Amino acid sequence: MVRGWRQVAAALTAGLLLAGCTEPPVEEPLPPEPPTTQTSTPPPTELTPTPTPSPSPSPTPTRISRDPVMGMVGLPTSIDPATADDDPSQMVVLNIYQRLMSAEPGGELKPDAATDCLFTQPDEMTCTLQEGLQFGNGMPITLEDVKRSIERAKRLGASQASRAVFASLDEVVIDGEELRFRLDRADRDFGFALASPAASIVPASYPDDEPLAPGGLPTGSGPFELVSQREGLWTLTRNPHYRGFTPAASPVVNLQFFSSSIELEQAVGTGEVDAAWHGIDARGRHRLGRLAYEQSGVSVVEGGTMMQLLRWDPDQPGYADADLRQAVDGALTEVRTQDSLLPWGDPNGTPSFSMGEAPARWEGEPRTVRLSWTDSPDLADLGHDVVTALEAAGITVTLVAPGEPADLTLLEYRSWTGESVDWLHPYLQAAPEESRAKLTEWEAIARGSSDADQRRAAIQAIQQQSAVDLMVIPLQQLPDQVQLGPGAALAETSFGPNWLPGLWGLTRS
Repeated sequence: MVRGWRQVAAALTAGLLLAGCTEPPVEEPLPPEPPTTQTSTPPPTELTPTPTPSPSPSPTPTRISRDPVMGMVGLPTSIDPATADDDPSQMVVLNIYQRLMSAEPGGELKPDAATDCLFTQPDEMTCTLQEGLQFGNGMPITLEDVKRSIERAKRLGASQASRAVFASLDEVVIDGEELRFRLDRADRDFGFALASPAASIVPASYPDDEPLAPGGLPTGSGPFELVSQREGLWTLTRNPHYRGFTPAASPVVNLQFFSSSIELEQAVGTGEVDAAWHGIDARGRHRLGRLAYEQSGVSVVEGGTMMQLLRWDPDQPGYADADLRQAVDGALTEVRTQDSLLPWGDPNGTPSFSMGEAPARWEGEPRTVRLSWTDSPDLADLGHDVVTALEAAGITVTLVAPGEPADLTLLEYRSWTGESVDWLHPYLQAAPEESRAKLTEWEAIARGSSDADQRRAAIQAIQQQSAVDLMVIPLQQLPDQVQLGPGAALAETSFGPNWLPGLWGLTRS
């Protein structure tokens, strides 16, 4: 029986707001309420999802003259590049800071703050900085600012993103008019690290050893400046000092934050917001897709891909129980539509996990696992299926709120580079000690070898080992979309690394 489902649902939802080409996805059942901490109140005996009403957008929305608005569910929790880990935070960071490089959709690197970045050795990348660059406050951007920003992000390492992209970085050295990034191994993908939000350039006023305090307005270096943080609505204005690859098309863009998928969906359909990203669930995407098909003025822009994963926490007892990990994986064979940690169509993918088979039942001593998921309507849908499957297999589930200790966490992951090995990062970070030596060797080949066959063999070996260790379990794959309301347009270049949307290409007619 599921424990602790409903008692704190309202509190959890409020807390979350205050805190902050692929195949189509399988539509999931209606979602439960978000996970909550356990209470003594007896839980319900069945999981009965509550249907949500269909939105009723006007077929001819009223056009109001205003600045473009991007809507999303959930508030950013950090606007410091070193600590921005959730999707809303990383999207804001992408738009208000500049980086040495920019990554276009499809993975092509372009200079941004740099005039160029080139490998001068297999384990060294050298960059030159554009002359005359300035922060939003008019202060010059120097090589020392870039060096300090990247060293700070690696040192703080508070976000999964910054730990991942700078894993191979050994030191940053200023050599005359050049910046040299010396790596501890060959890493063909390091250029993408310099295009990631974690590599954003921040001023010397940011503290060295702690994140930027929340609530204040940042000093940016990118195409936009964040000038206002009113409740539920943030305003960004074009940075007049920005010179780079992604200049802002609109002088002002607003970010509006919603508390639920259905509210955001309705706002798109009625034209209250011009674009939506992060927060519309599978049913809402289907309904808006229908409106787009009916030529109602709504349109859908396909971005990249998200993987939905189930990860064991290395700090919790269940992590060390191989039999329990095997049982959890065996119970989810009917839930899973993904047999690898790599997305469909990846040339280096290999089937590693079973799916579509009869689920196995736990025959050991009664066990309870604590399950959590982050603020995502799609994960709420998937969480319902995971709970049902585990309970049916004889494993008791206790739902806990995000941030509380949990044995298992459902999460969404996007590759920073689009490269095969980057999709394996969640597993490489959580792999057990007994597997790490060979994984380190395989990862070094996957990132550094110039031989495509050797890289493929190493990447496939990591996938197969992930199905032995079962620390991170692939479940489903979803498209990453931006929904556009009537009169809105998004330029083809309006995506950064990891398919984060760039507001610089959002316009409204």
